[in-house]
Amino acid sequence: MPISLIIIGASLALHVAVYAGFVVREKIVVAGAIATERKEGVIQCNARVASIEATYRSSITKAVEEAAKAESFIKPAPEDKLELIKLCNASASCRSRGAF
Repeated sequence: MPISLIIIGASLALHVAVYAGFVVREKIVVAGAIATERKEGVIQCNARVASIEATYRSSITKAVEEAAKAESFIKPAPEDKLELIKLCNASASCRSRGAF
């Protein structure tokens, strides 16, 4: 085999090895960048979820407190049938249903 073919073959093998090294390095760098971005995305997402959860919790707490205040103003329905009929006749919606 002529020496020029051996040199060309060795040169080609060297170039392929260098190229393969670059490809592997690029894959490692890209994988690292993707992992870093994913971690940052998860942190941001968790912060957003925590903020939304805090907003919902405060809204729910406020609604429950308002409902508890409103409950104290509600009188129980009378047990006497005549009082119940009188109460129903005082309400237009109750009268329209003809409940009594």
